[in-house]
Amino acid sequence: MDKYVVDTSVLIDGRVTQLVEKGEVRGTIFVPNVVLYELENQANKGKETGFSGLYELQKLQEYVKKNIIRVVFVGEIDLSKSSTLK
Repeated sequence: MDKYVVDTSVLIDGRVTQLVEKGEVRGTIFVPNVVLYELENQANKGKETGFSGLYELQKLQEYVKKNIIRVVFVGEIDLSKSSTLK
């Protein structure tokens, strides 16, 4: 089974969903927690990019429900050692 690691840019522009819809991406999609955190941070600041990325993750969940792909969130974020993302 194929494995993919996504970053913020491919979630923001909707590429992942497009590739899943075309049948070019199957398998497991790994989303680093830091990517999710960045998208949430952007959305909390009212930035469209954050909302777009979070919407993309929501759309991917439809394919998870249909057993077409698997989405796994990975990694840890230790905010005690860093400041918030800017």
